[in-house]
Amino acid sequence: MAVRSETAIKKYKLVPPDGGWGYVICIAATIVFTITSGFGACFGLIYNDLINTIGMGSTMITIFTGIGVLVNAFFGFITSPLLKILSFRQVAFIAAIMYNIGVFGTCFVQSMVSFLIFYSLLLSAGFGLLLNLTSTIVNDYFTNKRLLTVSLTQTAVGVNCMLLPKLVAMISNEYGSRGCILIISGISTHLFVAVALMQPIKWHMKKEELPENNDESLTLLVNPPNEGDKTPVVTMSEIKPPNKTVTEKTDTSITLSHEKRSRITILISELFDKSVMKIFFSSIIIIGPACSFFCDLTFYMIFPQALYSLQWNYEHVAWAISLLAFGDTAARALFIVLNNWLYRIGIEELYIIGLGIAFLSRIGMLLSKDTIPVLVYMTIIGVSRCFFIILAPLVMVNAVGVDKFTAVNGIYMLTVGILGIALGPLTGAVRDMTGSYTIVFAIMAGILLLIMLIWIIELYYKKRKYKSQRKTSVNQYNL
Repeated sequence: MAVRSETAIKKYKLVPPDGGWGYVICIAATIVFTITSGFGACFGLIYNDLINTIGMGSTMITIFTGIGVLVNAFFGFITSPLLKILSFRQVAFIAAIMYNIGVFGTCFVQSMVSFLIFYSLLLSAGFGLLLNLTSTIVNDYFTNKRLLTVSLTQTAVGVNCMLLPKLVAMISNEYGSRGCILIISGISTHLFVAVALMQPIKWHMKKEELPENNDESLTLLVNPPNEGDKTPVVTMSEIKPPNKTVTEKTDTSITLSHEKRSRITILISELFDKSVMKIFFSSIIIIGPACSFFCDLTFYMIFPQALYSLQWNYEHVAWAISLLAFGDTAARALFIVLNNWLYRIGIEELYIIGLGIAFLSRIGMLLSKDTIPVLVYMTIIGVSRCFFIILAPLVMVNAVGVDKFTAVNGIYMLTVGILGIALGPLTGAVRDMTGSYTIVFAIMAGILLLIMLIWIIELYYKKRKYKSQRKTSVNQYNL
């Protein structure tokens, strides 16, 4: 028995590091999100003088912004197919190049056409790719600490985004609009540093010992005694079947068939993954977060005008914006501190709680007449915004797994873009027809309530189905 235990083969599976280089990935993600989302939120401050110089009216601004949103969503959508024909870092470097050319090019635009090319097309395309790629690689590197690291990254981004408007205003006052864009272009080159830090996950996978008789992984690491780190890797391809001739012919035919498929064919075939599309049409997992984010984004864009229409002064509106950001950032910090406890609640359950907070805080704001209660509710709305931003990618990756996350996140981004193009102008039309922002906010709150109720029903059904299947399996095992 002693000899047998000494020569026993230990089996391992490769798992994400859940730390290590993953923390460097978090730094890279913070750089990407700060540069892209942070400066993107300062659009009015950065490009105001330039827009006036080239004579771009409010209608053209709306059109160009809409085109940018659609391009952003489309390139986020095709990220997964691109990864089938190019490596992760190749796509990331292409995205960084497109984004930097877009930012640098806007320094020298003299017409609306050139602004469309550099901002709405190149910059937005790079933004869409980087957003999906960065979300993907953070999820790749972490499993148990996923909620903690996403919260930590988003908190750092939130703090940076609170400071960027003041920085942009200071630079713009000192150097003008074009000088400000040129400096931002220099800052944007740090995207190349961030992309360089995004090393492939396979470089940092760690070994985790499997219990005996566990065939969970197709790739087994065999650790012979007294050989230290010289651990040979045994893969399924090394196991030869009895009929070698038939296998060789089969392998040859498969290879030839793959060679005949061009990269464009692969790209087209991967655009609509059947398993992902099935989830999209049969579950709230993708469409729910997309609609929630659209409602939240629409609220974020129009609530300052709504407050001005109520005769609020500039100081009070600034307070409302600051408290919204404060609630968001404070909630992100709480996610870091309470991540272990929150993780036990469940990601989908937390998202439903966020929907409830968003609905109730909006209704409370609509029913309030005084300034102080409205400011309090704005802070709570900021808290719900944190739930939408942090939990949306976690909900999707938990539902489909890491392998399908890029495709699912791409569909999520495309859905948000389509909703923005299709329903964005509709919200403005409702406001113009009714003459009231209250009705628009009430409709958005109703959509959030509907999503929450559908999600609760779906979650209850899935849990009940799981319990039923588990009970059936136990009964069959006992028999």
